[in-house]
Amino acid sequence: MDRWEYKTVAFDGKGLFKSKFEFDGESDAQFNKLGNEGWELVTMVSPIFVMTGSTVNLIAPLSVKCMP
Repeated sequence: MDRWEYKTVAFDGKGLFKSKFEFDGESDAQFNKLGNEGWELVTMVSPIFVMTGSTVNLIAPLSVKCMP
């Protein structure tokens, strides 16, 4: 049976309402480094706050297959 390890990367929003997301070279470098280590992006999630109906960050869960 395959075993997996998981890691989460969070990106904070910018701007007055913290709802603007800009991915720059630093973000790309972070994802490229994790990719070179074997991590794969599973999805991008933007949690919505019930009280305001807005999101202030993006969550990027990653996975990597564990070696036996």
